[in-house]
Amino acid sequence: MKHLLNLLAVFLFSFPLPAIVLTAAGLLFPTISKAHPGTGIVCDRTGNIFYTDLKNVYKIAPNGEKTIALAHVHTHELALDSADNLYGEHLWYTGEADNRWRRYVWRLSPSPAEPNGKEGDGSLTRILGEHEAFKGDFGFVRDGAFNEYSVRAEGDEFIFEKKSPDGKKMLVGKRQLKDVQWLKADWDGTLYFSEHADLWQLSPDDDFKRLAQNLAEPTPPFDVFGEGHSIFGIWLDSLKNVYVAVHTGGSVKKITPAGGVSTVVKSPFGWSPVGGTFDRTGNLWVLESTFTGSMRARKIDTAAVCKGQIWGAGATGWWLVAIVSLCLLALGIRRLW
Repeated sequence: MKHLLNLLAVFLFSFPLPAIVLTAAGLLFPTISKAHPGTGIVCDRTGNIFYTDLKNVYKIAPNGEKTIALAHVHTHELALDSADNLYGEHLWYTGEADNRWRRYVWRLSPSPAEPNGKEGDGSLTRILGEHEAFKGDFGFVRDGAFNEYSVRAEGDEFIFEKKSPDGKKMLVGKRQLKDVQWLKADWDGTLYFSEHADLWQLSPDDDFKRLAQNLAEPTPPFDVFGEGHSIFGIWLDSLKNVYVAVHTGGSVKKITPAGGVSTVVKSPFGWSPVGGTFDRTGNLWVLESTFTGSMRARKIDTAAVCKGQIWGAGATGWWLVAIVSLCLLALGIRRLW
């Protein structure tokens, strides 16, 4: 045990490379990144970008000014209605004694200072009071009419349902599938969802179509999600191209209506995409996270998206860090001898 402690001490403190040591710690202790990051990022009609980092909801104005729109809220998802009211939740754990999760759902009206502010007064309202979480009583997957969509397993089938704003439920479709994960509704009610590493489309007339297969990429060493859970956020552009955040591969992939697949963005080293949206001028905003829980919204201009420009080192960088970490460990062992 003494030799092991000495080895760890040499490895951690003998090399003036704090960034590499921190990254190696994230690789060696992957529980740091086990809690899945938020995926909520939306753009209102004025061009304001809103996104969550699980601590606050931030607003980036069209001029680039960044402010906190709502502080101290833990929400993974966000939604906007036709009047630019912003919806989210606050989720918290009650502690080991109770061992439960609770939440409330909030609505933030647009500020009167905004061009569309006449439709709201900037007020914050709890539209669903404190209650036990994960009950399926309010979801954030919405279409243009603010119908709510959800999916649940029933035997070996997955049931897709729609709930209108007045509370009426309707079956959208059902099918035998392996494991439905992220869900996205287009304005017309077309649904897109991930099944492991595949992307599916469900039209309003109950037609299932597999748009793309095997979107996952080789995962970094010690990854906690795995290729089967590599797809996070799903979003669309004005031409009905679908974009998916392949978290484990550090890339954003574009799937055309005809099923063509291309990589349009690669996250820089240390970052991975978890969601995205387009602003009113066609720029792509990618929500990215790190293994430490840091979040940011990164703007990529229209021209770069159209060219399919690759950014950063992506997953290759993680393999490089693993190799460097092993080399440092080997040098530490040599110093002990």
